[in-house]
Amino acid sequence: MARVRLFAALREAAGASRLEVDGAATVDDLVTTLTERFGGRFGEIARAGSVVVDGERAELATRLFGDEEVALLPPVSGGMGARPRPQRVLLVANPVARTVSRPVLDVIEKALAADFKLEVDETRSRGHATELAEEAVRGGYDMVVVFSGDGTINEAVNGLVGSDVALGVLPGGATNVLARVCGMPNDPVEATSWLIGAALAGRARRLGLGHIDGRYFVLNCGAGIDAEVMARVDERQAASRSQYERAALSAALRAALGRYAGRDPFLTVQVDDEPPEEAITVFTGRTDPYTFFKNAKLRLTPLARLDGGLDATVVQRMPRRSAPVIARQVFSGGLIKRKGVRYHHDAARVEITGAAPFPVQVDGDYIGERDRLSIGLRRDSLWLVA
Repeated sequence: MARVRLFAALREAAGASRLEVDGAATVDDLVTTLTERFGGRFGEIARAGSVVVDGERAELATRLFGDEEVALLPPVSGGMGARPRPQRVLLVANPVARTVSRPVLDVIEKALAADFKLEVDETRSRGHATELAEEAVRGGYDMVVVFSGDGTINEAVNGLVGSDVALGVLPGGATNVLARVCGMPNDPVEATSWLIGAALAGRARRLGLGHIDGRYFVLNCGAGIDAEVMARVDERQAASRSQYERAALSAALRAALGRYAGRDPFLTVQVDDEPPEEAITVFTGRTDPYTFFKNAKLRLTPLARLDGGLDATVVQRMPRRSAPVIARQVFSGGLIKRKGVRYHHDAARVEITGAAPFPVQVDGDYIGERDRLSIGLRRDSLWLVA
């Protein structure tokens, strides 16, 4: 019995993403059976699209022996939107990312190669994605697709900033904030179909980027609690998504309750030209949600948007007795309404000075301690396919 995966318009036509079909001798027989079940429009789309059998490109005439996985992908129409259709594409994959596997990478390569002139490279060390993105700019590529987590995506962003080379992302990490904020499926193969459709239709957005110390970020920059959490998670070196989630939860509880609840302010924060204010932690974000825990949204900057400026949530105090309520408000977006929390929307500059060194993270990557931090905004500096 063949296991069938349907994508995009075919999934909508069938009302399901996974099916089983018995007795089909070829892919064409399988499509005929499904057409009888779901109607002629399903057959038209399927026969005009592409087929992948057990991770390999296939044809309608490909024989089936009863235990294959058959993926049916609809055709994608080209066209002009915000950008012309990409021709040359570089796929950058991080082979040690938590949800990147060789079989899935092979399927993604074949799907992208069917529509673009594709080259593939893999990162070998921290910072390598920046080098590869810079080489893609010099080499005249139209788009760089990153299959990894938000940290490697951040590296690629720093190689593409200010250029006309577009960024495409595929979810390959533990959290995949940027991919999820863009509305992509969390399954990397389904996300590939989504990305191809967006790229061929010319759908792209010109984004601003935050920056600190010459490093750019798409999502967020945290000074305090979340940075300390990322430092502790890095120490654990979690190999899988479940291990990462357990380490993150443990680190968050220890940091919030053990280090920050009840603590006197030790940071001085100034946003644009507003008066300075005291704080124990600062979340500077460009998306809502700020991040995820499993499928739950952490809405620390609930008014932020990718095409806007910097949103800063300045937490002045966190009484220990209020910790359970604050935890709920982190997920509801109500944190910014608390007494002792100040929210700044669409800012251009955030300056943080510490009475003692404080931890800093950028796009989920812990970058060490600082005693002073200047966060700025560079508008219209990156094309994102979305």
